[in-house]
Amino acid sequence: MAKKHGVPMFAHNMVRTSSEQTKLYVQGFSQAQAGGSPHNFGCAVDIVHSIKAWRMDERSWRMLGHIGMELADQLGIKIEWGGEWDFYDPAHWQLAEWRSLKDGFPF
Repeated sequence: MAKKHGVPMFAHNMVRTSSEQTKLYVQGFSQAQAGGSPHNFGCAVDIVHSIKAWRMDERSWRMLGHIGMELADQLGIKIEWGGEWDFYDPAHWQLAEWRSLKDGFPF
């Protein structure tokens, strides 16, 4: 859908190991320690620009957020978007109920 609007995107970093999560936490790129991130259970994804990666302007991130939330609503999927958080993470998308769903994932 974003590509249709001129924003070529791809899914990045859907599943993280505990060591990857710890590294991102220590570097300040994540507020979650190992085991506390939905990425550790396959319940989150970072969606980034195919060329610019995370370096998109705010308008483009807002458009992506709007499209993603609208599409999820149409599909009946409860998600959260990191672009709406105090810890601004506009590439991040996670299942809203990931804590209760995580045990059902084989990751």
